[in-house]
Amino acid sequence: MGRFPVFKGFCSLEVLDMSCNSLEDSVDLQFNGLNELKSLNLSENKFRGSINLTKLGNSNLEELQLSINSFEGNIPDGITNYVNLTLLDLGGNQVTGTIPSRIGDLSNLQLLVLSLNNLTSEIP
Repeated sequence: MGRFPVFKGFCSLEVLDMSCNSLEDSVDLQFNGLNELKSLNLSENKFRGSINLTKLGNSNLEELQLSINSFEGNIPDGITNYVNLTLLDLGGNQVTGTIPSRIGDLSNLQLLVLSLNNLTSEIP
């Protein structure tokens, strides 16, 4: 099991796939400076804690895959600030609560995966 690395000096990086590892802990400030990132895949690791999108700091994101981890808490309302999202996969976590009412504002969204969580609402 390992800690998630900090990415410095990769200001032009567009795709980051760290899926299927044994990375653990929480996702914190590792993404500062990755302003061109369009695709982030952290699926099938051992991340825990809440989904904190302010740590991503990148509104250009088109694909966000966080499935099969131990993320918990609500889906943050700030997810609707990522207007370029075409893929959002939060399946297989411990996400609870309701789906943000403005999720429909993501007009580019083509694939939404929320399965295997503990959500208590319908899709708005």
